[in-house]
Amino acid sequence: MKKIIITTTILEPTEAIRQYDALEDWSLIVTGDRKSPKTYEINGKYLDWDYQQKNYQKLCELIGPDSTARGRMIGIIEAWKAGADIIATIDDDNYPYDSWGKDVLIGSEVEVPYCDDGLCFEPLREFIPDIWHRGFPMQLLNKRKRGEVEIRKMTPLLQADLWDGDPDVDATVRIAKRPNVRFKHNYHFSGGRFSPVNSQNTFISGKYAMDYCPFAHIGRAEDIWGGYVFQAYHPEATVYGPATVLHQQNRSVESLVRDVEDEVFGYRYTYDFLCSLGEFGPEVAIENHFLRLGIEVWKAYREYFK
Repeated sequence: MKKIIITTTILEPTEAIRQYDALEDWSLIVTGDRKSPKTYEINGKYLDWDYQQKNYQKLCELIGPDSTARGRMIGIIEAWKAGADIIATIDDDNYPYDSWGKDVLIGSEVEVPYCDDGLCFEPLREFIPDIWHRGFPMQLLNKRKRGEVEIRKMTPLLQADLWDGDPDVDATVRIAKRPNVRFKHNYHFSGGRFSPVNSQNTFISGKYAMDYCPFAHIGRAEDIWGGYVFQAYHPEATVYGPATVLHQQNRSVESLVRDVEDEVFGYRYTYDFLCSLGEFGPEVAIENHFLRLGIEVWKAYREYFK
């Protein structure tokens, strides 16, 4: 089985990147941008801005040089071209535990606890009830309740492992609470037709990589909406795993406020987008909820898989 890690960076190789680069049975692809180093000394593959302009001209023109979403798109395409069975998308400030990548359920039939929570399942509520995952629709916060848990048989195509330390929660929560968390559970679980999935510690089936698009031009909803669209294509194929990384950041209030500003798009439109995805499917929902440029990016991305 071929397994490839992808990430983006504007920095020299971090200690976290060195750790991923040294993992057995995994290969690494790092995508830079205009601000990234020209040379990047790793065992894996580094895609500088010149390489991207030459090989992915359409995406570079539509999105521009300074975009994490573009970098992840290109990394996913490169991993798919290389024949990856599993693609892991990570951040360069997430430090992997020894358990990272060793309990990936992608493509295997498994039985997991499942909670049907209506339109959208919030995965953190069960463990830390006063915080919520980035990208969970604000309109549903007061309607969260513990549904009945059952054991379901499923074949995951998307697996989101959690993160100790600074969690990927709503930016207003990060400002107000500055949470530093530790998830103590050691099991996988699932729930709902839709649930928020980020791109910082997530595993994707290479076979269906084209259905996971970290959309550009929608602020910090880029990866979250990409996960929602994947779930519209592949219902009940998403599973959450225990924390397998330590996420360490020392963010200023000013930078967190910028995150809030970048999350406003999601506050306004995520709920309606989920309703549209559920009723009409991904193609119609994207046509109805994206501006022309965003639709062009999505179509251009999918063309690279043909």
